Amino acid sequence: MTFPDVLALLCESMTAELGVRTVTDLPPDFTPPIIQVVTIDDIPRDKPFNGRHLRTTVSVDVLYFGLKSGPDPLADLRALAERGSDWLNNWRADGIVVDERTRPVRRPDYNPKVLRYGGVVDFLCKPL
Repeated sequence: MTFPDVLALLCESMTAELGVRTVTDLPPDFTPPIIQVVTIDDIPRDKPFNGRHLRTTVSVDVLYFGLKSGPDPLADLRALAERGSDWLNNWRADGIVVDERTRPVRRPDYNPKVLRYGGVVDFLCKPL
């Protein structure tokens, strides 16, 4: 049994449909806007006696990065994060159910030129 590769699917789909580069690892000198998806945990579910689990829940941190420059950079990044949240809640992929645990909120970033928003999304996956 193989479960869907949630991060690979997100990187491909979000980049194509939102028009914003989506990655798992931030490049050293990245240029915002950019979205990063990071696995928090992958929890097996519904394990029958002496068998493999039937489902898994992949929790993902979805981080939106934007520049602090421009007329209203916070509003621009908040709009991107809301667009991403709406997209995630409507996303359909085989064997995956989306459950947004936290909507995107502003998060600290230690780069003085960058703003960050982030939320947590659970993906309940069935084997392919």
